[in-house]
Amino acid sequence: MQESKKQNLILSIIIISLLTALLTIWLNIQPKTPEFNQIQRVLLEGELRVATVIGPSTYYENESGIGGVDFITSMELANSLGVKLKMLPVNNLDDMFSLLDSGKAHMAASSLTSSENRENKYLTAKTFQTVDEYLIYRRNQPKPSSINDVNKPIEVKNKSSHAEYLAKLKQKNPHLKIVKTNLSTTELLDDVSSHKIPYTVIDSNQFMRFQRFYPELAIALTLRENQPIVWLFPKENIDIDKVDNSLQILASKILQSYEDTGKAAHLMEKYYGHLETFDYVDTHFFLRRANSILPKYREIFEEVSSPTIPWELLAATSYQESHWNPSAKSATGVRGLMMLTLKTAKEVGVNNRLDPVQSIVGGGKYLHHLINRLNSEVTGNDRYWLALAAYNIGYGHLQDARRLTKNAGKDPNQWLHVKEFLPLLQQKEWYSQTRYGRARGNEALHYVENIRRYYDLLVWHQKNSQELVASN
Repeated sequence: MQESKKQNLILSIIIISLLTALLTIWLNIQPKTPEFNQIQRVLLEGELRVATVIGPSTYYENESGIGGVDFITSMELANSLGVKLKMLPVNNLDDMFSLLDSGKAHMAASSLTSSENRENKYLTAKTFQTVDEYLIYRRNQPKPSSINDVNKPIEVKNKSSHAEYLAKLKQKNPHLKIVKTNLSTTELLDDVSSHKIPYTVIDSNQFMRFQRFYPELAIALTLRENQPIVWLFPKENIDIDKVDNSLQILASKILQSYEDTGKAAHLMEKYYGHLETFDYVDTHFFLRRANSILPKYREIFEEVSSPTIPWELLAATSYQESHWNPSAKSATGVRGLMMLTLKTAKEVGVNNRLDPVQSIVGGGKYLHHLINRLNSEVTGNDRYWLALAAYNIGYGHLQDARRLTKNAGKDPNQWLHVKEFLPLLQQKEWYSQTRYGRARGNEALHYVENIRRYYDLLVWHQKNSQELVASN
């Protein structure tokens, strides 16, 4: 009897152990059900973590602060949730996807184009941007007329949509040689520019920003057009058949509202509006003079600069005015590095307009004065661009253009809107409605856009010069 009880006890223990093991196995093969959905976790953690690759159109940090299209739009999403934004900047796509796949990032935003692999692996939210994909080469090399003529390696970033698309092209064009790398966009462009590699692929929005810095590079072929830029979110199961898309849905709404309210257009103008045209000769000439002539006057520009006006902006304005020629003179009698009129020179205390120091000091004072005259509703870089338009055609004419802008139901405090109405100051039906009459508004528009390009070039030139010195 005792032996029978003992056997039953052992049997019960074995059965319980087997049931426990089976239950453990069953639980482990069930989909992981999150205790909270994505939005709830973001709210509990108090921060939205966004993985991104560092770049001028995505995310950057410099003396002026943090910027980039993806940073600004991600901030909009974080603000809508009432949490802090924590950007997780990395140098390559491998590291960015690692952050997303490991759960360290809630999403990825880095000017990423949609692709079949990405759509299969992640949830996506379309932004307000679309781009073309360019095959880039150096100008003095033979230009291919089609993909069939590309008989040298194409080097592209690993895990990029470019690498994925080229792999598909290779199926129909076996001769294509594709090299995947973890180099950054600037490193790839550097290598093409310096003849280290023959080709790379870049999106049109990025090439628009980088072309001024690499004037020797050009578009060999357009591989694809109108590719949507997307944000990526991990696919997490709520149950067997349902994926948690709470954060993706909210992001899509935010991005749509950004477009509907005109914020997207303002953002695109801020980062790309002045880059729509590219002048190869002018860019080359500017970079040569930045190396040969600017060093003579740079110290003066730096001394005259202030937290309100960076020295690069003063130097860019001076280049637009005189090409850094202290003896410059126009047909209308303006003279010197900053091309001051006699009236303006007297107002800012300049006795000799041909003296470089006096000219730069006087030009800086006058620009500062124009910036301060603008109402407080004009913010950010719009204060620079509107003040520079006034520097060119006069404050009164600028105000006329702003009134026309306001009367048309647009924002007179944004350069994006005012620049539409500046050229109208040359047309009688419009300038007859103004206080100060006719003005060369189209000239003022090009004047400001040129200075914006030169300003960007100088900031880039300065950064590269510092990196070169540090590497020696």
